Amino acid sequence: MRASPFDCVASAFRRKGILAIGVVGLAAVTAAQSDGTRVVAEVAGRQILVADVQAQLAVNRKQAATESRLDAFGSKAAAVALDQLVDVKLFAAAARDEGLLERSDVRHEIENAIDAVLAERLVGERAAKVPVDEAALRRYYDAHPTEFETPGKVKARHIVVKTEAEATGILGKLRRNGDFVQLARANNVDATRESGGDLGLIGRGVMVEPFDRALFSLKVGEISPVVRTPYGFHIVRVENIEPPARAPFASVADKIRQRVLQTEAAAWKAEILKRHAPRINQAVLKSLK
Repeated sequence: MRASPFDCVASAFRRKGILAIGVVGLAAVTAAQSDGTRVVAEVAGRQILVADVQAQLAVNRKQAATESRLDAFGSKAAAVALDQLVDVKLFAAAARDEGLLERSDVRHEIENAIDAVLAERLVGERAAKVPVDEAALRRYYDAHPTEFETPGKVKARHIVVKTEAEATGILGKLRRNGDFVQLARANNVDATRESGGDLGLIGRGVMVEPFDRALFSLKVGEISPVVRTPYGFHIVRVENIEPPARAPFASVADKIRQRVLQTEAAAWKAEILKRHAPRINQAVLKSLK
């Protein structure tokens, strides 16, 4: 079913929502192609361009895709999009006739919309000049090796009991060549009892601090002294250590591109702030709920 004129007007203003300057905005905003400046229709002295219809088509198709509809991809899709834009122009013309353009609240909304368009265009045009080719991305990758490291992990088992005396006794058995797995199955008071204390692979900072500190101080095959945590008294054994590994360039290239653009955007903002420092009414801000 075709959207009502009121829906079309609302949709058009939603598309002009306040700009969130981020990676999506940086990457998506591009100068209009010359083909997009051709006039498709004119309503009350206002032109509708090819680029306008294409933008409305994109909105309609995105909405149709979320609703599993195909009507926005058919032969009449462009005509429907044009009708929607004509509706907006018609209602806008009527609004001018009725003096809405002179109302302060309307003027403020228009100023916000203009600001959003200008900000998007500026960010887009500046972003287009930022080097994000493979060579530039590789330079960033090489200059920031730790940013793309996968943290090391430790494969471990533990024995956990309720009292320090129990743990000390078990530690003595282990030092006399007792079987760690069998002792864990016989004594553990947590869910690892059946698996012989198997904790799997553990990253740094996952476990509580005393346990984490003991775990990452051990070498392969070493057994810790008794470690007290809120969960009981533990003895830890390290079975394998996976060292930190650097992610391959191909797997992080998109992340680097985003990071480069975000860094540039932050620099632009800092530069602009020097010329146009905001004045914020803290009392009004604090009153907002």
